[in-house]
Amino acid sequence: MAIMKKMGEFPVPPRVDELESEEVSEEQEDTTQEESVSKDIESTEIDISKEQKEQFLESILSETPYQETVELFNGKLKVTFRTRTTDESDNVIDKLMQEENFDTILDVERAMAKLHLAFGLVEMITESGKEIIDQGSLKERLERLGKLPTPKYTVLIEELRKFDRRVFRLSELAIQPNFWQTADAG
Repeated sequence: MAIMKKMGEFPVPPRVDELESEEVSEEQEDTTQEESVSKDIESTEIDISKEQKEQFLESILSETPYQETVELFNGKLKVTFRTRTTDESDNVIDKLMQEENFDTILDVERAMAKLHLAFGLVEMITESGKEIIDQGSLKERLERLGKLPTPKYTVLIEELRKFDRRVFRLSELAIQPNFWQTADAG
């Protein structure tokens, strides 16, 4: 599998003359990096509602997928996403490992996003009706996704990413004792 590395993924080493001219201690550098990461985390803070906490708690206790329905385009499209099982996530990796025609990391990312969407998209409801995506084999799901217009597909991928970030944030919050108290309060 020939995969090219993304630019910016690996830091470029400084030139020798830059090292000599900079008098920054390692401790100062670590502090600066921590502040930078902290600012990044703060700028991407994800709001979690009481209802989302309650639904997340229920999904954990009942061992069922956590789901959210998102309204797009002023309510003209309603999309339901769900969390994937461990087996489905493993299946994504297995499918990617079987592929050998990836030329760039972008190809891998696109394939991974499509596979996650095939498992995570439950249904789409438009003014013309409801389309269930979360049924049939993986091949059938991928075929249904392949028939979508590119702009719609792109929006779905981005909305799934937002959903996954909320789930990740809910998971982070769930280990805090006050998360459960907040979810139980009514």
